[in-house]
Amino acid sequence: MRLSNPKIAAAFCDVSPAALALLALSGFRSRADDESVCMGDAAAAEAPFLAAAIAQLQSWAELPPGARPAPPHPSP
Repeated sequence: MRLSNPKIAAAFCDVSPAALALLALSGFRSRADDESVCMGDAAAAEAPFLAAAIAQLQSWAELPPGARPAPPHPSP
């Protein structure tokens, strides 16, 4: 999934900066181009994690901007 695509960016990145952390927790990994994420077959088989990620993103989208979660701290 190319995060630089405007529609993808609006759906994921613009909802909350924490959305990228949620993608990582859902099995997505950064690609070498630093503007895409991908999911391997093993992670894709984990449908319950993806369903939970979608539900979380949808709940964040319904919050007013000031009530959205803070972005995660970068890992060292």
